[in-house]
Amino acid sequence: METCMLHFLFWQTVEKQNKSIKAHNEAIEKGEKPGAKKSEIKCLIGCELFITKDHNDKSKQDNGYSIPFLAKVKRVMRIFLN
Repeated sequence: METCMLHFLFWQTVEKQNKSIKAHNEAIEKGEKPGAKKSEIKCLIGCELFITKDHNDKSKQDNGYSIPFLAKVKRVMRIFLN
């Protein structure tokens, strides 16, 4: 559960930073502030899954292989963490 909370806090921090960046860019467009526009942060959260043929068969070694799964949307991230 701690991992879920950490991901949520990370995502929340990124959204807060992006709001600040949007406000900065809007102020530049209106001429209220000098400087260059900033790019928003895109958040990617994922996990690495290890796939084996049969994890119950201990008679032979099966290192399997890993597959990374990435989530770009909060809804998908919540599926990973549940």
